[in-house]
Amino acid sequence: MAKVTIEWVGWVKKLSKKQLWLIAIVPVIVILALLVWRVKSGNSEYEVNWFAYGLCAYYALAFSPAGEQIQYILFPKSVPHNQYQVTNWTQWTQALMATAVLLIAALLFWPPQNQGEIAVHVIASVVLGFMVMWTWRWYNGIRAQHQSK
Repeated sequence: MAKVTIEWVGWVKKLSKKQLWLIAIVPVIVILALLVWRVKSGNSEYEVNWFAYGLCAYYALAFSPAGEQIQYILFPKSVPHNQYQVTNWTQWTQALMATAVLLIAALLFWPPQNQGEIAVHVIASVVLGFMVMWTWRWYNGIRAQHQSK
C-alpha cells in the first residue's frame, strides 16, 4: 500500500472529537429540519426550496478537504489508500467551477419555470460537478499508476 500524503487543515487537527462530531451532525440536523419544514409548509414548487440549497451547500462542504479530513479523523478506516483519492483545495475549487458551468448551461438550455426547477438545476449541477472532478481525478490517478509500472 502506497503512502498517502494529506495536507491537513490546521483548525481541523486542533478540534476535539466532540467538536468534530458537532460539526458533522449539526448540519445534518439543520438539513432534516429544512426538509420537515418544506414538507409541512405544503412543498409548493413556487416557493424557495431552502432544503435543496442547504443540501447542496452541505454536499459541497462535506467533500471539501476540511470535510474529508473531519471524516478521516472520525472514521480512521476511511483514510484513502491512493494519493488520487485525497482532495486538495485546487480540486475542490475545480469542482465548484464545474458546478457553476453546469448550472449556467442548465439554466440556458432548460429555463426554469418555477423555484422547484431551479432547485433541481442546482442539485444536479452540484452533484455532477463533483462527479466530474472525481472522475477526472480517478482517470489521472489510474493513468499515473500505469505509467509508473
